[in-house]
Amino acid sequence: MFLSSHILSEVEAVCDRVAILRSGRLVEAGSLSEMRHLSAITVDATFTRAPPDVSGIPGVSQVVVTGKELRCQVRGAIEPLLKVAAEAGVSQFLSREPSLEELFLALYGKESHDEGKAAGA
Repeated sequence: MFLSSHILSEVEAVCDRVAILRSGRLVEAGSLSEMRHLSAITVDATFTRAPPDVSGIPGVSQVVVTGKELRCQVRGAIEPLLKVAAEAGVSQFLSREPSLEELFLALYGKESHDEGKAAGA
């Protein structure tokens, strides 16, 4: 079965494999887990004191600190961030993989969101 939709949450919910088309050309295809390499993992952490400076850790970007909370993106190995967080008194550590929409936007950015299609089977 083939499903074509711009409602990416719908595609993510019902499809085992996904293909992303742009200007009529196939640019990426695979299972959602195979496509996770296209975007970063989001990490939310709460600390017992001020969060550590994680901006120098390889793969860590988009660091936002609010009080004792830290949010960032991680590409690649998460172990260096986990080590620093553990040493800094982390009380809560949540990570989540990117949604299909985040994967799509990582490929094309927000400006070209309307140019592409996501399809799954």
